[in-house]
Amino acid sequence: MYTRVNSIPAGPYVIGVVSQKGGVGKTSLSVSLAAALKFRGYRTLLIDADTSNPNAGMMLGMEDANIGYRELATKQTKLENVTSIHGSTGMHVVLGTLNTKPFIATKGDIGRVKKKIGKSNYDFVVIDTSPGYYLQEEMGLWDEAILITTPDMPSVTGILRLNGAIRKARINHLLVLNKVRRKRYELQPDEIEDAIGEKIATVIPYEETVSVSMAEKIPAYVVNRDSAFSKAVSKLADRHSKIRKRRKSLYKLSS
Repeated sequence: MYTRVNSIPAGPYVIGVVSQKGGVGKTSLSVSLAAALKFRGYRTLLIDADTSNPNAGMMLGMEDANIGYRELATKQTKLENVTSIHGSTGMHVVLGTLNTKPFIATKGDIGRVKKKIGKSNYDFVVIDTSPGYYLQEEMGLWDEAILITTPDMPSVTGILRLNGAIRKARINHLLVLNKVRRKRYELQPDEIEDAIGEKIATVIPYEETVSVSMAEKIPAYVVNRDSAFSKAVSKLADRHSKIRKRRKSLYKLSS
C-alpha cells in the first residue's frame, strides 16, 4: 500500500484524449472538458498536440497562433511563453500551429514536454492528440487516456486497436461513446462494449450545441450548461475532480 502511495506524483493530472479515426469529436470534448474543469476551480491547461490538423484554436477563435506545441516540444522554451489565454473563459491553452513541414514528436520531444508540464502548477492538463495508432511516444505524457469512439464500425475498430496498445502500456483509461443519435443503424452500446472489451464510461449524444460552439468560438460546455452534451461532460469532470482530490490526499500521506 505504501509503495503505491509513494508513487503518487505531485504534478498535474494529465489526460490524453485519443482516437484512431478523425471526426469523432475528440477536439470538442477536449475543449469542453478543460472548460468544465476550470469552471470547477481547477488550474487547467489545454494543449492542442494534434500536429497533423490542430483545431482547438479554430474552436476558440485563436486561429492566428504562430507559437505553440511544436515550439514547446522542440525548443528550450518555457511553458508560459507558449501559453495563450482564451478571452471569454480565461482558459490557458497551448495551441497547435499549422506548418507546411510535417512534425512528429520524438521521444526526446515528449520528454521535454513532460518535464515542462511536470514543473507547472496546473491541477489538470488536457491534451488533444493527433488521430492515429502511432501514439506510443505520446503515451509517456498521460496519467490517463480517454478513448473516444462514435457508434459505427470504422471508429470502433480503430479504438479496438488503440485500446490494445494503451492496455499494453498499462495506462489508466476510459471509453467514451460520442455523437449518439439513437438510430437503428448505429451500433448499440452493449455491442461496442463486447467488441472492445471495455465498459463505456459516458455516452454523449449528438447535439447542435457543438456546432453552435464552433460558430461562437467558445466551448460547447459554456454555450449551454444544461444541454445533454454538457451534462455528459460534467459527469467526466466530476469523475476527474474526485481523482484529483484522492491523488492529492495520497500525496500528502506520502510526504
